[in-house]
Amino acid sequence: MPSASNPIRFEDQAFVVALANISERIRHAPDDDQADLRELTAEFLDAAQSRDQERQQSAAAAILEILDRRPMKIVPITVPEDDDSLHEFNVGIGNRIKRLRASAQMTQEQLAAKAGIGQGYISKLEAGQHSPNALTIERIALALGVDVPQLYGTAQ
Repeated sequence: MPSASNPIRFEDQAFVVALANISERIRHAPDDDQADLRELTAEFLDAAQSRDQERQQSAAAAILEILDRRPMKIVPITVPEDDDSLHEFNVGIGNRIKRLRASAQMTQEQLAAKAGIGQGYISKLEAGQHSPNALTIERIALALGVDVPQLYGTAQ
């Protein structure tokens, strides 16, 4: 129990605040993320007990990935239905992704890792060979630090 002669150390206070933030994130996480976190925590503790550092580090990385996710807001878009317009749409988005990636001084590999998307898919998007869905655009925008409308070419 803290007292005037035995105050709570700063490190302990910081730990309690961090724990409260993590608890809040877990409480508001989707059910499947909560289930994954329970499973990964058990894996982490089992690996720690068996002194399997590689397994422990893998579980810790997966836990951090789930806890570090930022909330996303999917922006609905209208994708052209005729082939010519769709191709033009894809090329436009691809060019904007490539330009913004270069401006951020990122390689395709770096963008792919940061967005959680395969590098080959980034390459095809930049070449206008694929139509990205709204979630993909959101993830790329987040990774590039731009607003979604910038990728769609509708930024004001």
